[in-house]
Formats: sequence, structure tokens, C-alpha cells
Amino acid sequence: SFEEYDTCPGDVGQITYAKYWYSPTLGSPDYFNMCTTNQCPNYVDIGVPNNRYGYQHPRTGFGYAGLGPYVSWLDTNQDYLEYLQIRLLSPLIINTKYKLTVFISIANISTFAINSFAALFTSNLIVNNNSSELILVPSCVFSEFYSDTSNWIELNAIYTATGGEEFLTFGNFNYSVNTDTLRIGLGMEGGRDGINYLYIDDVSLTQQEQITEIFPNVFTPNDDGYNDTFNFWFTGSGTMSIFNRWGVKVFEKFGNNNIEWDGKYMGEYCSDGVYYYILSKIKNENVKGSIQLIK
Repeated sequence: SFEEYDTCPGDVGQITYAKYWYSPTLGSPDYFNMCTTNQCPNYVDIGVPNNRYGYQHPRTGFGYAGLGPYVSWLDTNQDYLEYLQIRLLSPLIINTKYKLTVFISIANISTFAINSFAALFTSNLIVNNNSSELILVPSCVFSEFYSDTSNWIELNAIYTATGGEEFLTFGNFNYSVNTDTLRIGLGMEGGRDGINYLYIDDVSLTQQEQITEIFPNVFTPNDDGYNDTFNFWFTGSGTMSIFNRWGVKVFEKFGNNNIEWDGKYMGEYCSDGVYYYILSKIKNENVKGSIQLIK
């Protein structure tokens, strides 16, 4: 909800003043918060509800963010697009559905609506040392031409995790020339033509269903890059113990949602054969089974 901040914003392009949020590129998303006062030299630019991009109150609380997912008028050889990124509280669980909700409002400065505002879940941090577009395949696309400059619009999407995603990024993942636009007005007086600017507030990600434990029963730790590790995906927290056929414990590890075994015991690969595991979960019944190691 962009309520927590390290420093009250005093100028545009200061999204990093909002705790947890940042830009994955050299683009400069904005942070707006009512903590800014009339004494701030750039109050006219980042004030709430009045600012350089339009007029909008926070949907809840005192703050919100803003970014430009489409700008066509810059005199440059590259696009200039802005993105917002945040690290999730915990990695997503494989085959689990999540509901993503974000509220947007179209700033008054906008002359166009676009239908390619999107969200991307990734396992790794995205870092791009320029201000151009991120040409990546988004996880969820909000494919309507949103044009409401007065109200907050609720956007929802259901995402099925591939497992291990830790970062969420918002923006437009198209080249400007490939972005569909719809003219919605002339923008603010004195503004430039060819821009879409969004206010963003109240982002949430909610797990929609629990998954059952997913344990493959064969793996091949031979360093060929395929099926080299044995991944245990489960809900909650627990300790995984693995024993050979003589009852010797060859592996033990505590984890949340996922535990991985590379097939080694005391630094050496274990021999081919059947191994037995026990997942001792903190809040649920233990899970037992067997796996086969083939090299």
C-alpha cells in the first residue's frame, strides 16, 4: 500500500523512498505521500492529491506510486518505460494458484490508454542498466484500455506458480511501437502528447489453494544438467530425512515449502539404489516414501 517509507519524498523519481519497492531499470517511477508538505520545494510535482501528473487521493492510507508504462514523445533512439519491482515475502509454491490484485488510476496527464499493462513473476531479481523496455514474457496481462482518471480501478489475475518465484514486476513489456493505444484525451494543459501514466496502490498476492506434497520417485545425479537433484515441494515447514537401505541417514535438512537433495552423503555421490525419506512437518502428519537414485 506504499505506506511505509524511509524518507518522505521531496522530488519525482524517488520510488526507493517507499520501503521494499524499487525500479529494475534506470527508469524513475515516482512516490507520492501526504507526508510531503507545502514547504517542500517540489511539492507541486509530488503532492497529494495534486501533483505534476494529475489529481488523485490514495485509495487507502497516505501514499501511492506512479509510473509511465508508455511514452512515445521522447527524442531518443530508445524507448523510455518505467517499472516497479518488489521481492515477495516468500517464494511461490509449485502448482499453487495465487490471486494478484492491484489498483490503478489513470493520471490526468495521460493522452492514451494502453492494453498491455502487465505483471511478471520471476525467480531472480531483474536488473537492466538502461531506461529502455524489458522485452520479457509477462505472467499476467491486464488487456483492457483503462481510461478512468477519477476512480481507482481494481485489476485481478490468477497465476499458477511454477515454483520458486520471488520477485514481482509491474510495467509494459512491449516496445512502444508494438503497444496498442487508444486516445483518451488531450492530457493536462501544457503537457506533451503521447503518454500513459498510472497511479498504483494496494497491491496484494493471496494464495488460493493448498497443494499436496509433490515428490518425484526417481532422479539421476550425474551432472548432465537434467534431473540432477531431488526436489521436495510441500506446504508449510518441515525436516526431510533420507536413509539408505541399511538405515543410515544420508541427508537431513529443514526447509519451508521446498527441500533439495543433490544425492550426496559426506561430499560423495551415493550409490544407485532405493532410499527412504521421512518428512517431519511441524503442523501436519509426517510424510513417508521411497525414491530411486540412478546415475
